[in-house]
Amino acid sequence: MASESQQKCARVLSIVAFEDIREPDWSSINSIVSTSAKCATKRLTLVLVNHVFVARSEARASLFPYVQLYVTTITSPAQTSVESAAVAVDVLLFGWSDLQLSAYTWDQVYSNSPSRVKEIIGDAPYSQVEPISRVTPSTNTDQVCANEVTMNVVSVNGTFDHLHIGHKTLVLLAAWLATKTLICAVSAVSPSDPSHKKLHQLSESFERRQCAVRQFIEGFQTFKRRPFELKVVPRKDYGPQVSERELDAIVLSTESMHHGDIVNRLRAEANLPPVKVFVVDAVQAAGSIFSYSRAQKLTTRMSSSLVRESLNKRSLKFILLNGFAGVGKFTIASQLASCLVSAGLEARVVHNHLQADLADAVCPNKAPTYQTFRRQLRNLVFEAIRTDQHIPPGTTFVFTGNFSQSMVGQTAAQEYETAALCCNASFIPITIHCSIEELERRIVSKSRFEVSSRKLLDPARGGEIAAQKVLYTFEHPQALSLEVSSMSAEQAAELIAQHIKNVHQKSDI
Repeated sequence: MASESQQKCARVLSIVAFEDIREPDWSSINSIVSTSAKCATKRLTLVLVNHVFVARSEARASLFPYVQLYVTTITSPAQTSVESAAVAVDVLLFGWSDLQLSAYTWDQVYSNSPSRVKEIIGDAPYSQVEPISRVTPSTNTDQVCANEVTMNVVSVNGTFDHLHIGHKTLVLLAAWLATKTLICAVSAVSPSDPSHKKLHQLSESFERRQCAVRQFIEGFQTFKRRPFELKVVPRKDYGPQVSERELDAIVLSTESMHHGDIVNRLRAEANLPPVKVFVVDAVQAAGSIFSYSRAQKLTTRMSSSLVRESLNKRSLKFILLNGFAGVGKFTIASQLASCLVSAGLEARVVHNHLQADLADAVCPNKAPTYQTFRRQLRNLVFEAIRTDQHIPPGTTFVFTGNFSQSMVGQTAAQEYETAALCCNASFIPITIHCSIEELERRIVSKSRFEVSSRKLLDPARGGEIAAQKVLYTFEHPQALSLEVSSMSAEQAAELIAQHIKNVHQKSDI
């Protein structure tokens, strides 16, 4: 157990050194891995140290079953112990001779060999864990390596949406195996295309996924100083695995291991030599059950869907549509909510006439207490959202308002931003404009009568207000301004939905 009370830290480093890769002490390893994982709130970096990780290239094919079992068996309890799938977990492989970590900083370091680690990375906030075993460096791998063969060119395929520890383990082991070239083929089809995927609207673009894979592998190359060539390419179907003549091996997950036979059949049909197939065990997800008995993994495997679920649960979303009467706020808000619901998200419209009609029914519009009453009604709504445990995590609330640059308008508009902060919600303000001529035309549309009997229905008055007043505009990094004179409500809603998605993706970089 840790020698001091656990503290939550953003960046945690866990260095696990061991002697025998064939018979590790799994229960002891769990002590350091799970303890460090429970402390990490943003990123956990696992550094595994053993002489086999720097074995000569010819020995790695024979060592692969041991290495992949060890890596996946350690990364699984790490992932199951972190507080959510959104916590990034990295894994790196070293021998003591090439352990280079001094250029990086962590908030907390865990190690079963702290004195030796301290010599390498210097001063750091250490939490010593009971030693796993007596760590004795060795260079003898001959007992493990029955057949020696070099894997010069290795390929790994994947969608790699929200690159997680399962992906990283797969790619890392492929990189460890490759001697000359690693081909990482990223699906060119966006995972957001098939609507049956859960929360597919939170999927990443091809460019983002390709960049994440490249950065991870280049980081591995930097750490390991490995000279292999890296190719990150788009793919359809099986990609380079069935077209690259010089390919020696492919690395698959247990979920896709049946692809090995298909790949070699297609290669035979194309008169290409067969490839050796290496299989990597699945990594378990946060919150699932893990057993070290014969390194058997149980329950839920780590997946991109779980990451998307975790991202969706991070916070609520407040979308505020601000525009003058008649611009089409309610219609756009309704279309936006429908768009989000169709994409698998929870969305609710809270339009300004819900509170305005109640306020007008109770308190005369010109009364001195009217604005105070409106503020009290807004605060009741905000407090209900903040405290109601039945509101699904990740729900998007679409508010509408008619806020000008007047003191009353500014104060009311800013209450939404403050409420978002109190509710741990992301805040995205949308300002909606249209020409006075179009606004006057929209004011008399029949659909306005259906929402509220107290709506402004005088086109001349509506145009006069729009001409004399200035809409309040948020100075906010996530703000969007839309000119909707020539847009339908559906078009405006689609643009706003895309903006929401872009904001969400940028916030997770």
